[in-house]
Amino acid sequence: MRRGGGLVVLGGRHSFAAGEYAGSVLEDLLPLLATPRVTLALSLCLDRSGSMDEPGLPGLKKWSSAVQAAVAALSLLGAEDTLGVIAFARSPEFVRAPAPFAGVHELSARLAGGKPGGETRILPAVRAAAESLAGVPGRRHL
Repeated sequence: MRRGGGLVVLGGRHSFAAGEYAGSVLEDLLPLLATPRVTLALSLCLDRSGSMDEPGLPGLKKWSSAVQAAVAALSLLGAEDTLGVIAFARSPEFVRAPAPFAGVHELSARLAGGKPGGETRILPAVRAAAESLAGVPGRRHL
């Protein structure tokens, strides 16, 4: 390559991880990582109790800030990942049951339409989220 030659490397979706090229000189030359991406199974639990109707960041209520943070987190997901969303106050409500991630637009609108109210009971929501991810492939996160 120093004398003007080139390098062509061909491989399939999982070729470089299987070849143990991670951390090698070849990986440094390539515009990809040899380590495969881990599939994620994410369940978000968003507090929608009455306190989330109070002012938070300048110009925003706490609920709006939580929705914006959730939408920002979703930018890390790909089509092979699973997403579930629970909004909770006194009891959990599935905004979206765990399913393959298909983008933020529909979910963003559904979350923005939610109205905060009621007391805060997080434990039932966390239990519901954990149970909903049982058996879902991928690295699970709540």
